[in-house]
Amino acid sequence: MRESARLGPTAPGRSVTALEDTIIGGKYAIEKGTSILISTYCAQRDPKVWGEDATEFRPERMLDGKFESLPVSHFISRSEAEH
Repeated sequence: MRESARLGPTAPGRSVTALEDTIIGGKYAIEKGTSILISTYCAQRDPKVWGEDATEFRPERMLDGKFESLPVSHFISRSEAEH
């Protein structure tokens, strides 16, 4: 189910607003109150996270602790990421 949701997210994007001035990825300065659109569809196909086969349906990538070892943003907790 997780692999299906990764490739076919129920929401292809989402908008977030910075609660404070911050720098994302060590190079993008974001001012407090700035809205940012996040493309869930693209993020869930990032080969840096999912590998060169990121566009392929491979349910096994979510088994045996592999899902739990995926990088999670430092802005949210693991439990928030799973919901």
